Amino acid sequence: MAQERKTIKEWELESGVKVKDVKGFWGKKNEKYTNTYTKEQFRRACRRTNIVIKTQKGLDFINKNQEGKYEQI
Repeated sequence: MAQERKTIKEWELESGVKVKDVKGFWGKKNEKYTNTYTKEQFRRACRRTNIVIKTQKGLDFINKNQEGKYEQI
């Protein structure tokens, strides 16, 4: 089964994470907002860029690994 792919804005709405700059995402700067990413690609890119998390939902999204357990940062 193919993984669901979404734009940065769509992932922001679903995950509760706000991307402040797109330096952690790959590609040309003007294409980063229109490219689509899998959930894992978005999570990894968020770890390499500036983000804002204001809700528990956002913390849960960033801190969960693939097995649904929390990993220590």
